[in-house]
Amino acid sequence: MKKITALSFTMAIVFASFAGNGNAEKPQATNYKEVLKQIVYPQSSIEQGIEGKVIVELKINKAGEITSYKFKSYPCDDMKEIVERSLNKITFIPATNKKGEAVKGKITLPVNFQLTI
Repeated sequence: MKKITALSFTMAIVFASFAGNGNAEKPQATNYKEVLKQIVYPQSSIEQGIEGKVIVELKINKAGEITSYKFKSYPCDDMKEIVERSLNKITFIPATNKKGEAVKGKITLPVNFQLTI
């Protein structure tokens, strides 16, 4: 039986798509590290030794708010649900076009669940 002594989470913005002709700066999560620290590894996943990456695609409006999201993949429902409950805690700076105006954007965030001993 493994004794869990540490939990590793990683989250990174890996893709952004932009309005207009594609010449925009991507939206940026401003507090994702703090949000990650609040995520608790699901006990059932620990007991079953489940690890993996939850990948969620977020659409961000001009105000930097999540307007919709879609889970692309997840190792189990418990991990998906814990990430889903955390999404409303993440704040964003919206994407901007070349003129510096806020535009809609889309990003994909992976959250990696890894058991370490």
